[in-house]
Amino acid sequence: MPKSIVSLLACCMLLPASLTAETIAWVDWTVAQNGKPGFAAGEVKVGTKIIKVQYSGDVLFGQTNEGTDYWQPSEPYLSALVGNAPPNAELITLTGGTSIQNTLTFSTPINNPVIAWVGLGKSNSVIEYNFDQAFNLISSGTGFFGGDTSSLFKTFENTLAGKSGHGVIQIPGSVTSISWNSAKFNSWQGFTVGIPESGGSCEDKISTLSPNLDISIPSLKFQGVNGEIDYWGELEYMGTDLNGNVLWRLKNYGENQ
Repeated sequence: MPKSIVSLLACCMLLPASLTAETIAWVDWTVAQNGKPGFAAGEVKVGTKIIKVQYSGDVLFGQTNEGTDYWQPSEPYLSALVGNAPPNAELITLTGGTSIQNTLTFSTPINNPVIAWVGLGKSNSVIEYNFDQAFNLISSGTGFFGGDTSSLFKTFENTLAGKSGHGVIQIPGSVTSISWNSAKFNSWQGFTVGIPESGGSCEDKISTLSPNLDISIPSLKFQGVNGEIDYWGELEYMGTDLNGNVLWRLKNYGENQ
């Protein structure tokens, strides 16, 4: 199944994107200036498009393709949504404990960016980061500084917490900037950011819902980095899961000519 149709349905129909793991284009950090506030910059190549990334805020130190690989082991960063971990020695670190607002800014709107975290908090000290928008926690596990699958977690819709937490969050929808802060100090934790390689926008023409809750979609226009693709699709209603979430199965699809 083409990744474009999976990502398209996940974006436009809010279906689980776990049908296939997405390849993430991680930022290549080229500049990191320590300070409170500090500054970092890099770029992400998505298809043939170059997206500039800037970060302003708390910077203890940054890695620009040299130094210790804190992204090993890679398991905390891999999931049904993310197929590849961040690259070696690409990292921005911060301590928290200040009133500084930390902000990532992208040169063009992007869809569903992910942020990978290493060592958020300590095993005996929870650190919280308060974001300016909702996010999804998509993976957590044992990383460079230890922790486990429960060490990175959400305390509120917009609050990420860690006790030596390693993992990945995703901000859903179209994004031009992401901001967060923390009033509590930790020796350091690090992050990097990535963009799903499908990373385009989509437009859903009027869909129809049958009496048995099946969905027919005549046209879903996906504007990817390499041009527009127009799909049609049919979704079969499968009931609800144990948490009450409504489930559909992709029954059939094709490309409109």
